This record gives sequence, C-alpha cells and structure tokens, in this order.
Amino acid sequence: PIDIPYEPGRDTRQFEESKVRAMAEVASEQIDELMGLFTKGFDPGTFDREVLAYLPGLSASIFPGSYKHLLVILLLDCGEIEKIQIALETWLNARYRTQEIPTLSETSLVDVTYFVSEIEMLRKLVAPLRGDTSVPIYWVNTRRKDSGIVYRQLAASVEVIEQFKKDIITALESDDEDRAMYADLPVSTERTSILSIRQHRLDACKATADWDGFPKTDLEATSFHQLYKSYVCENMPDRARSSGWLPPIAPDIPHSSSAKAEQGDLCVWPSEQYNNGSLGLLLKLAIWLSVARGQAAVHLYCDIARHFTAHRPSKSAKEPYICFLRQLSQIRVSNNGVMSRMQTPVHLRMGDAQLSNADYFMDVWRSNFAVAKGLEEEVSLLKKKNETTTQTFQLSDPPAPRSES
Repeated sequence: PIDIPYEPGRDTRQFEESKVRAMAEVASEQIDELMGLFTKGFDPGTFDREVLAYLPGLSASIFPGSYKHLLVILLLDCGEIEKIQIALETWLNARYRTQEIPTLSETSLVDVTYFVSEIEMLRKLVAPLRGDTSVPIYWVNTRRKDSGIVYRQLAASVEVIEQFKKDIITALESDDEDRAMYADLPVSTERTSILSIRQHRLDACKATADWDGFPKTDLEATSFHQLYKSYVCENMPDRARSSGWLPPIAPDIPHSSSAKAEQGDLCVWPSEQYNNGSLGLLLKLAIWLSVARGQAAVHLYCDIARHFTAHRPSKSAKEPYICFLRQLSQIRVSNNGVMSRMQTPVHLRMGDAQLSNADYFMDVWRSNFAVAKGLEEEVSLLKKKNETTTQTFQLSDPPAPRSES
C-alpha cells in the first residue's frame, strides 16, 4: 500500500486521481524490474534472428517425441513439417510392429482435440519468429494501463519457467516413457474444472494476438461500453490510446538488460551443458512467450513441452507410448487454424433483447475471472506421476437465484 498524505479541504477527486497515478507508477517500476529478469542475457527484440539461424539444422538427428520434434512443429513452414512428419512415421513403422492407433473413448478424444488445438495456438503465437505474419507483437511491457495485471502475470510467468526448468532437468536425468495426449480422469467435477481452465487458457492466448487490454469490470461486457469504446477508437484515437484501448504508435520492444547471463538467471539452465542447441532454444522460447504474449502463453507452452523428451524411444517401448508417438507424428498444422481476433460476446451482437440471455453471459464473464486467478496460481495443469493431491482451482459457485422481474 502507498501512503499518500491527505490534506483537509483538498478536492477528493484530485486526491483519488493522485493515488491512482502513484500506484500506477509503482506498478510500472515493478514491471520494469521483472522485465529485467526476463531480459538478462536474452534479447527478445532480436530473438527471431537467432531462431532463423537455428532452423536449417533443426531436423538433424530428430526422432519422434523429441524436443526438436516440438520445435519443428512450431517453427518450420507447413511444407517442411509435412516431410518431416512422414519421415518420422516411417521410422516408427520400421521400428515397431504396432501401426494402428486404438479406438479412443469420447473423453480421450476430447483431450486429443484439445492437445492439437493447443499446438495450433502455440504455432499462431510464435508466427512472428517464422516471419509468417505482419501483425505487430503487443509486448506485455507496453500494456501499462493494466500495470497491476501485467505485474501479476509476469511474476506468475517467472514461477512457471522456474518450475519448467526443474521438470525438464528431472526428465533429462530419467525417463519412463509414460506420456499421452489424454488424461486418465473419468467424467467428474475435477475433469470439468481442468477442461474449463484449459479452454480459458486457449482464449487468453488468443486474446494476446490482438490489442484489447484486460477485462476488469462488468461494465466492459455491456453494449453501451462496447459502442462507446468503438466510437472513441474510430473518432478520437489519441484519447483511445491514452485510455489503453489502442496500442502505442511506436512499440516499446524489450531488449537485453544485460549482455551476459549468470548461473541462476531465468534464461540459464542449472547445468551448463544444456544451454546450447535445442534445449537452449526451448528455454528461450518460453521466455520470449512470457514477454511477447503473456502468462497464459508460456503456461500453455511449458505444459505442451513437458510431453516431449530428449530420450530416443527404446526398442522395447510399450504400446501406449508408441501410440502417443504415432499421434505426434500424424499432427498436421495450418497457419490459419486460429482466428486472430476475439469475437464480441454473443449477447452484445444480438439486436433483439428478448433473444438474448444476458444473465447467462454475465455469469460466464464473472466465472472467467475466477478461472484466470486459478491459472495464475498453478504452474502446470499436468498431474505429476505419483501425485495424490489435485490442483487447487475449483469451479465457481453457481450464482444466487434471481427473482423474476
């Protein structure tokens, strides 16, 4: 809390405005401090050049389910991916007898669909690194009008990356070939909670590809606010920009805060031997997503990356793992699989109020805030092996009954 002395007789509105400005300045300084953690020894503004320089040798010594396999799916063009995927599936067919993917249950099919959608979302988010898009990057440090939210997301991203580094190091030291696109959870409240937060994570990732700030109040879900905002953006761009409704004219591209990183810094693996090659790129991509897209994007990326490995599949691999590798090798992606802009909520687009269930959409709107908080508190949605406890996030309580008007 910031202590601003109150003077009797002073205009209350001026006092409140001064307090808000002071809090925003402190939050802005905190953002700069956190950005320094992400950019120590790492330059987000020139990372695309580093990626492009690495791509020609990316497919060398590749095998199904490897970290290189993930990077190929995310960073190469569709034609190159097609060739590599065919080669990887051919490798699997020659190595193992099992060539068919067993029939999956409906719940497993839902999980597989989500997994592929998440891959496509990540590919959309890293499109600037491939040079596939002309849409500008809305770096998180430019969203200063939402400084409190940005600070929380950056702080949460640090926790996500640090846990990711620990999990990958553990996987590098021992691998049990126990991976799948689907969870073993039956239909239950817990499963519904996980699917709910996975969907929110996808929606939050999609929103980062466009400039629209962060929703904070119920007012923003009203047709009045949407119409007013649209009018100001179209007719008074300077005012809209000062309100945070339009992006800055000149993007504030973050650059390296220090030329060299040291052991313990965010972009450095605990063991020096992992800081080069595909593992180095794997970690830097997580950091780039944190500052280019935000916490939901790096959260999604780290969970997807945990499904991959540095260990070549053993000749004695069990059928479920072989099935998983075959599913990975059959993934086909599209550059147009994800829309760039979020759609306006349905009830705001309906002309006839009698056809609109506004209460339902407002309940969904409020529930999203609770789900977003759950995403910030969890470093991963994947259940660890031998873990007996479940994630702490819960579904929101149902709204209180409404009296008929």
